[in-house]
Order: sequence, then structure tokens, then C-alpha cells
Amino acid sequence: MLFRSGQGPLAGILAGLAVATGDIALLLACDQPFVRPALLRLLVAETAKAPAAIPLRDDQTQPLCSAIRVDAAPLLRAAYERGSRAAAAVADLPGARLLDAETWRAVDADGVSFAGANTPEELTRLEVLAARLG
Repeated sequence: MLFRSGQGPLAGILAGLAVATGDIALLLACDQPFVRPALLRLLVAETAKAPAAIPLRDDQTQPLCSAIRVDAAPLLRAAYERGSRAAAAVADLPGARLLDAETWRAVDADGVSFAGANTPEELTRLEVLAARLG
């Protein structure tokens, strides 16, 4: 299946999984510059027991800071074919592991991995955070 621009985040995830060369893919938003390597290691480790590992922050799944087994692509493709376009479909995979704050805070106490910039104001906030983090 060929994906084109405008087909939603899930199409982009599927396109990436189609060319992935490893067993596990990390799904990361381009506007989250402070993702902690320890969080990524935790997510990858959790995929040993599940098709995907997705943090929960403020009761919201974070599919664009998650890990997925490449062999779960057919399940995501089926969701896409049923009309799903949202990245959140990753969290809906049967057996997906949702990591509560207690779990991921062990490797990212402040939750800076989830700090993103979608507006000029958020970018300013990230610049302040970058200065604080050094």
C-alpha cells in the first residue's frame, strides 16, 4: 500500500514500519527535543511483553513517544483499513502496554520527554527549559 501526504499520522507510522530494519521501532514526535534515552530504553524493554509500549501522561496516551514491535504492523494496517487515521491506534493494539506515570517517572521524573512545541508560546517555554537543563 502506498501512502500519500494527508492520509493522517497512522499512514506515516505504517510507512515507517514498512521500511524498518529492526524488530522494534520508536515512534517519536519531531517537536519533543528532550526525550530521555532512559525512557526509550524502558519503552523498548516493555515491548518484550507487548506489541507496543505507550506512556500515559495526565490520562492521555502518548503514541508519539512510544515503541512498537514491527511485526505488529498488520494489526495497525487493519485499523487503518477500518478508517483509523490517528496515532492513538497504537495504544489500541491488543495487548499494548500502557505505562502509568509511576512507571515512566522512574526514568524521567519531571516528564520532560513529553515537552513539545506546537505554538510560538510553547517554543519559548522549551527555550527556557533548554537553558535550565543546560
